[in-house]
Amino acid sequence: MARKSAASSQYHKENLRRDLIEAALKYVAEHGHDTLSVRTLANIVGVSSGAPYHHFADRRSLLLALALEGYERLIGPTAEQFQAASNPMESLTTTSHQFLTFAIRNPRLFELMYESELTRPELDPAIRQAQFRGFSLLKDSIVAAVPSMTEEDFSFRLLAIWSTLYGFATLRNKQMVKPYEMDQQAADAVVKYIVKIALAGN
Repeated sequence: MARKSAASSQYHKENLRRDLIEAALKYVAEHGHDTLSVRTLANIVGVSSGAPYHHFADRRSLLLALALEGYERLIGPTAEQFQAASNPMESLTTTSHQFLTFAIRNPRLFELMYESELTRPELDPAIRQAQFRGFSLLKDSIVAAVPSMTEEDFSFRLLAIWSTLYGFATLRNKQMVKPYEMDQQAADAVVKYIVKIALAGN
C-alpha cells in the first residue's frame, strides 16, 4: 500500500509542472502576464503556495517557461507546415501566415514573448535562442523562394518581411490599425501581399 502511495505522489510531482504551465497560459490569455504571480498560480491549481517553487524559482522563471512554451507552439507547427509545403513560395507564405495567425489568436502570450520584462532592457538568452529558431525558418523560406539573390539583397528582403509581419501583428493586436476586426480571408490576403512586396522583382 505504501508503494502505491509513493508512486502516486511521484506521478503528481511529474505532472504538476505541466498543470501549472497550462493554468498559467490560460491566466495569461484572459488577464495578461502583469498580474500573474507564483502564489496566484498555486491558488488556481489548488496546491500549496510553496509547491510551484519546486518547478519555478521565482516569477521571472515562471514567465520564461510560459514564453518558451509559446515559442514551441509557434515554431513547431510552422516548421511542420514549412516542410509539407509543395513549393518555395508556398513555404514562405505558410511561414508568414503561421506567425501572423499565432499573434492574432494569442495576443497576450505574444506580448509576453516579444514585449515584456523578458525582452527589456536586453533579451533573455533563452528568448534570444527561441527567436533565432523562428527567424531561421523565415530565412530558409526566403532563400528557398529566391535562391539566386545576393547577400545584401537577401538581408534587405528578410528585414522587410520580418518588420512588416511583426509590425502588422503588433498594430492589429493593439487595435491601432483598422479594420482590426478583419476576417481570416482578409488576413490571408495581407500575408500574400507582404510576401509579394518583399520578393518584388523576382
